[in-house]
Amino acid sequence: MATIVSLNDDVLLKVFEEAVHMSDGSPSYWRAPLNISRTCQHWRRIILAHTRFWTRFRCEYDGDLKFAHLWLRRSGNAILDLDLSKGKVDDNLLRMIFEIQSRLRRLIIKRTVSIESKQSVTITDLSNMVELELEGISFVVHGNYPQ
Repeated sequence: MATIVSLNDDVLLKVFEEAVHMSDGSPSYWRAPLNISRTCQHWRRIILAHTRFWTRFRCEYDGDLKFAHLWLRRSGNAILDLDLSKGKVDDNLLRMIFEIQSRLRRLIIKRTVSIESKQSVTITDLSNMVELELEGISFVVHGNYPQ
């Protein structure tokens, strides 16, 4: 009988995909890749090499925002689902989100989020966006638009 240590990387990737898929229903589904990456150096190397594991992020409390920057870096150029329903969105994270706006498939920001920013952002490319939920957030639109 083979042990987990003897499995090749392709088999481990399938196991990781299943673990991530099985966690979809749980509130902390997004943490599965992080937990896998903390198991051992071998697993960490494998999961960090595959951006598809880092494409969904959900902020459940303020402490999770430190992981948002990590997730965005580890996701490479993959299409992203970001749920920032809770916590505080700082200038760095807001800037990062709008720098990668063309990669966003889903962006959820709710009124429970505190956006501590005075900076302006420009939305220019939401070509991959299928869901945008901005609850309780006000915008100021600048520009010349046809009447």
